[in-house]
Amino acid sequence: MIKKLYTIGITLLILISLCSIVSANIEVNLPPGPVTLNVQSPGDECYFNTILKNVPANYDVKNGTYAGWCADKNHGINTNHDYTNTYLYSTYNSTMPGHIWHDNYSKINYILNHKIENVYWKQIQYAIWYLLDYGDAGLTEDGWAMVENATLYGENYCPTYFEIVGVIAYLGCNVQYILFEVNLVDPNGDADGDSISNIDEDLDDDGNPNNDDTDDDGIPNYQDPDDDNDGIPTLEEINDGNQFGHDVDNDGIPNHLDTDSDGDTLSDSEEGTDDDDGDGIPNYLDPNDLEPPTKVQNLTATDAKDGKLNLNWDPATDNEGISHYEIYRDNTHLTNTTNTNHQDTGLNNGQTYTYKVRAIDTSGNPGNFSDPANGTPTETSSQPPAYNPPKKNNPPKNKLPIADASAGEPYTGLINENITFNGSYSYDIDHVIIQYLWDFGDGSTGEGEIVNHKYLNPGEYKVVLTVKDLAEATDTDETVATIIELNNPPSEPNITGPSEGIVDVEYSFNIISNDPDGDNIKYIIDWDDGTFAECDYILSGLVFNTSHIWFEPGEYKIIVKAYDGDVYTSNEFTINIEKVDDPVIPESNNYILIILALLALMFLLLFYLLGKKHKEEDE
Repeated sequence: MIKKLYTIGITLLILISLCSIVSANIEVNLPPGPVTLNVQSPGDECYFNTILKNVPANYDVKNGTYAGWCADKNHGINTNHDYTNTYLYSTYNSTMPGHIWHDNYSKINYILNHKIENVYWKQIQYAIWYLLDYGDAGLTEDGWAMVENATLYGENYCPTYFEIVGVIAYLGCNVQYILFEVNLVDPNGDADGDSISNIDEDLDDDGNPNNDDTDDDGIPNYQDPDDDNDGIPTLEEINDGNQFGHDVDNDGIPNHLDTDSDGDTLSDSEEGTDDDDGDGIPNYLDPNDLEPPTKVQNLTATDAKDGKLNLNWDPATDNEGISHYEIYRDNTHLTNTTNTNHQDTGLNNGQTYTYKVRAIDTSGNPGNFSDPANGTPTETSSQPPAYNPPKKNNPPKNKLPIADASAGEPYTGLINENITFNGSYSYDIDHVIIQYLWDFGDGSTGEGEIVNHKYLNPGEYKVVLTVKDLAEATDTDETVATIIELNNPPSEPNITGPSEGIVDVEYSFNIISNDPDGDNIKYIIDWDDGTFAECDYILSGLVFNTSHIWFEPGEYKIIVKAYDGDVYTSNEFTINIEKVDDPVIPESNNYILIILALLALMFLLLFYLLGKKHKEEDE
């Protein structure tokens, strides 16, 4: 029996030693000083999206977002708030503060690395809470399965490279601490299978390939099968044969990290892997074809009647050959053609269209655009035009006036504020303008070259100016008046409550603010101990009651903001919190002292009267 126990003990010691060795080899390299943490809840696949900021270089964690879990169900944490005094501890580091250490962290690491496929993330959180002694509420069959597996196999579990290690983010005694996931890296592995070891993809040689991401797509190079995001796999770019080498343009950037491998100013993704000139070299590695086609000459656009125009041009030339021509109508790409002519259809008769054409060679190089050509389709007439004999001494035809309402633009202002509308840019080349009429878009009108108008409601109003000349001819122009309503901020919030107190006692505070515009108000409270509170929007002028407990002695400056959805005002209130062993009774509780004093006086009076009565009886 003793021999059997001895054997079991030796086996356990070996297992523990092996785990310690592995753990020591793959331990996460974490910054010793504080970093900044911000959590966003809920995450899509975890309890928190955990965001690290202000992380120094050369550590196994970096600035970015990690999957995070709640490791402390007894305290809350404010989302979207920067906690600047956050310390990080590996779950295998038992030197962390004792009250956050737990013997089941190795089992939790087992769960993080052996999640049931497609399991709902809340079951992972419930399993973690169960192992941290917070009960089994919410666990379903999947959650229990992960707990049971962790109990069976996770007692001395040690992650290896490329597995997950849990890291504790500790923010202080009164704030929830977070468990977030960090991936370990094997320096000699090849995560993306591109024949380059992970450590060789550590471009800045800091020993951590996690922070090398050439194309900034969120995937480190050592895990990215296309490091420069050019559509050409890294494996293809580094195994391109002895003919081309691994750095074709000799710019010091290997092809798999170079977005322009041949140095021809065209990106690899644009050129692709085709071989347009048939020389056996794919386009993205071929710097020889840089010459664009010649400019397209003699473009014409002739009327083909009934909504059609015929385009014709001379052929362009190129050292490699012309692939096609691009046709643009009114600066918008219309179509491509391999011909030197095209008929554009479906046009509006009487409308003028502008065209440009350029040639594209077989390597994708564009030539210069042709000079623009204008064309106007017309309707086919079924009858010859009527004959109108010339008239003698006809008076010159009146030319229309031109209305222009833009002289005072932009027309913007507040409710009940005068807006000055200016039509002085309007003109008439053969007469004078005798009338300016304004339609302000709110049901009212005005007359004059320059007029003022007030709007009673916010919004955008279409304003129309009509001008008339001596020959009674008119013209109109439109502009827009934008009217806004000025938002008044709420009054500074008034705070009432005790100015003194003791630790671990809950104190109530009343807060009230009034908004001149009658907007609802939200109160945001900074308790000056790293925690915050806020309420939903409530009616202006309604008292908001809240309470708070401070766990450490000190002078706390409470800052309250009153927010109306647009602007806010703030006010401060100071409370002095004393230690429990040196209590100061808050002013709000003075009535207790008064009652106690009155009771003491009553007892003294009672004893006096009883004593006097006994004395009289004895006499």
